[in-house]
Parts: sequence; C-alpha cells; structure tokens
Amino acid sequence: MAKLYERFLKILQNWPLHLDYPLPLRSLAQHIREEGKVAFSARGDLVGKSQNCERHLKSLERISRGHWFKKYPSNRLTGSLGLTAEQCRFGLSEEYQQALNSSRIYSSFRTVIGSVRKK
Repeated sequence: MAKLYERFLKILQNWPLHLDYPLPLRSLAQHIREEGKVAFSARGDLVGKSQNCERHLKSLERISRGHWFKKYPSNRLTGSLGLTAEQCRFGLSEEYQQALNSSRIYSSFRTVIGSVRKK
C-alpha cells in the first residue's frame, strides 16, 4: 500500500494547483488531493483493496498525462456549455454564489423543488 501511495503522490506532482481560482477553491487538483488523503487513510475506501487502488491510479495517470485531452481535442475557447473560462470562474466564484442564493428567482426555485421532493 505504501508503494501505491507513493505513486499517488507522484501523480499529484504533475497536477498543478490553480491558486488563481476563486475561494473556496473549486479545482479538480484540490479535490483529488482531499479525496486521496481520505482514501489512503486507515478508514479509507482503498485500504486492503490494491486492485481497486491500482485501477484508480491508472485512471488518474491517464488524466494527468492528458490521454483524454489528446484523444478528444477541443478548441479550448469555450466549455461544454459554450462559456469561456472566465465566465466559468465567475459562475464558481463566492460572490456569484452569494448573489444567486439571495436572489428571489433562486429562492422560489428552491421552494418549488423542495415541495416536489416532499411529495
């Protein structure tokens, strides 16, 4: 298990942290770091399951080496929603999240969804 954890740490070295992302940090690199700590801890999902761990690490290696990026290239100007990177960062920003939570439309939407879920 120690060798698998070392391999995980090597994968993380290839994965940049985007410190310019708005807080709270919503980046894949940060998420992987946090989930890896939990998975490799004594209570984690991967303890004693070396085959599962191996499979997860291979997937992370493919992503970090850009396997899927090379296989499915994009123009990188817009995302799947047609938004630019700057627009996506703004949508994830704390300022926008607070404005969205305080808006009447969003509050009404939450009320409607909440009443539907209760039924």
